[in-house]
Amino acid sequence: IEVNPEEDQQEMFHYNNVLFKEFYVLPDNYDPLLDVTFDGVHIMNRDIVSAKPRIVVKLKDESRYLALADSSLMKLQIRFPGEITPRDYLPGGDTVRFIPADLSSNDNTATIELNPTFPQDGEYELIASGKDEMGNAAGDLNYRVTFNVINKPMISHLLNYPNPFTTSTAF
Repeated sequence: IEVNPEEDQQEMFHYNNVLFKEFYVLPDNYDPLLDVTFDGVHIMNRDIVSAKPRIVVKLKDESRYLALADSSLMKLQIRFPGEITPRDYLPGGDTVRFIPADLSSNDNTATIELNPTFPQDGEYELIASGKDEMGNAAGDLNYRVTFNVINKPMISHLLNYPNPFTTSTAF
């Protein structure tokens, strides 16, 4: 730190305007957290999903100073049925929307909202990954979940109430 660096004030001695102080900056060694929901639900592998789901991917970091404000920190891909190579989904347009973190609210969480349309029935795979501003990845492996889309109208997850019952039940 140097006080009066351009000698705005005339002084007899300049050596007393300089301070050398060592300090240590702690590195960011904490990985961010990745959270994925389909229509507000955490799904399991091979669950049935709507043909037009709202997929929300959130990346949360503990850093209070380095906001997750860059869309390139998160990557989304979907492998369609019968295809080997997954398709990339980049922010922009109506399908993918990136919402950067807002540090003023003490919440360093970036969000990607994905609103795809799956026209064909079959098994799809979502692949998501993220990292923080320091390059710490959200896990050693990418998040992967397979899901099924069935466009034919039908009823699923039918449960009776009350359960157990003695004389009658309703569905």
